Amino acid sequence: MSDNAKLIRKIVTAGAMLAIIIIMQVLKNYFPAEASGSIINAVLAIVTINLGFWWGLGFCIITPVMSIATAPASPMTTLTIATYGLNIPIIAIGNLIFVLLAKLGHDLYVKYKENKFWLWTVIFIVLISAGAVAKFLFMWGSAVWIIEPIFKIEGPSLKVLENLFSITQLIAGAISVPIIYVSTLAVDKFTNRNAK
Repeated sequence: MSDNAKLIRKIVTAGAMLAIIIIMQVLKNYFPAEASGSIINAVLAIVTINLGFWWGLGFCIITPVMSIATAPASPMTTLTIATYGLNIPIIAIGNLIFVLLAKLGHDLYVKYKENKFWLWTVIFIVLISAGAVAKFLFMWGSAVWIIEPIFKIEGPSLKVLENLFSITQLIAGAISVPIIYVSTLAVDKFTNRNAK
């Protein structure tokens, strides 16, 4: 496949993934955050695994911004105003921690799966799960030790902060683990079949 064809395929894939994120951002007002968050986490990991680090980084950064753009009157916007936007890079960094561990797990799995398939499958799943836990700990710690003390958040913004930067992240991450695992293996199989 030529370089131009690869780039076009990446752009089309990124566009489809972006559309899924936009839909989830809009639907999060109607569904629990755990449901929409798990799909968004999965998309971020799938983009990073299949398109590469820079695409993943871009998606990690743009996702919290899009959350505000899709619902300018939402509690998330109120929190962003209350924290002077500090919550956005914290969410982006949390996303990046998650997707990098998922990508590491996938890369190890692809490299070593011929030798002890079951072991590398378990390692892949463990690293995705570790990413979910690490993202939760980072965001929860940032809320407790950075955002709340600095900005003295209260009222509706505090409720959003406690919801978004809490166990909700861990649940969404846990739900996304099987989605990421199954999706990436399906994409790998499809890509390998088309490469032959």
